Amino acid sequence: MNLEIIHKYLNSEMTSQEHAAFELRMLKDPTLAEEVALQKDMIAFSNTEIQANKASQTIKEIGEQYRPKLEQKKESDTVPKKSKLIYLIPLSIAALILVGIFIKPLLDSQSMSSEEIYAQYADISTLSFTTRSDENNELLISAQNAFNAKDYPLAIRKFENIIASNTNNIKAIYYQAYAKINSEDIEGGREDLKTLLNNPQFRNSALYQLGLSFVKTNQYADAISNFEKIESTSNHYKKAQEIIELIK
Repeated sequence: MNLEIIHKYLNSEMTSQEHAAFELRMLKDPTLAEEVALQKDMIAFSNTEIQANKASQTIKEIGEQYRPKLEQKKESDTVPKKSKLIYLIPLSIAALILVGIFIKPLLDSQSMSSEEIYAQYADISTLSFTTRSDENNELLISAQNAFNAKDYPLAIRKFENIIASNTNNIKAIYYQAYAKINSEDIEGGREDLKTLLNNPQFRNSALYQLGLSFVKTNQYADAISNFEKIESTSNHYKKAQEIIELIK
C-alpha cells in the first residue's frame, strides 16, 4: 500500500473527489481501512510522544535553573542552608506542565455535552455517486450536490426519488439516513440505518451512525450497545471506542 496516499488522506491534502473515492475504497477494502487506522494511530502516538518529550525537556530546564550549585570547595558552617522551597519550585512547575498536557484535555472531554460529542464525531465522507449516462444521472448529481452543500431537506427529497426508482441503492439509503438525523427526523434516520445492518459493506458504518444518533438524544446505553458491535477492523472502531469512554 502506498503510504504517501494514506498520509495525503490523513493530512486532508486530497481534493473532495479524491477524498470521496478513497473513502469508498476503504468501505470496500477492510485491509486498506485497517492500514489507514494504523497510520492514524501511529501519528497520534507520535504527536503525544513529542508533547511528552517537550514537557520532559522543559522540566529539565526548569530544574537546572533552580538547582543549587555545588560548591567547589568546602564552605564554613556559617554559610546559611538553602531553603527546601528551592527544591519544590521545579517540582510544582513540572506538575502544572503535566496537568496542562495530559489532564486538562481529559477534563475538557468529560465536560462535553451530547451535542458537542455528536458534532465532533458525526463526520461523513463527501457524497460521490458513480453515474452513467441514463435517465437518473441528473437526479443523482442533484442529490449529491444538495447533500454536500448540507441542504439536507432538499437532499432527502432527491434521495426519496432515487430510492423509489431503485430500492437497491444502498448508498442513497445510507446518506438519506444521515440527512434525516441532521434534519431532526432522527427516528426516520434510524429506520433507514437498520435496513443496512445486514449489508456487509455498510453494516459498521450504519452501527456507527446509529450509535451517534443515540448520543445526540442522550440515550447513552443504546449508543454504547451499537458502538460495541462495530468490528475492530472497521475504520469506525477507534472513534467508537473514544466515544464510549466519553459517555460511559
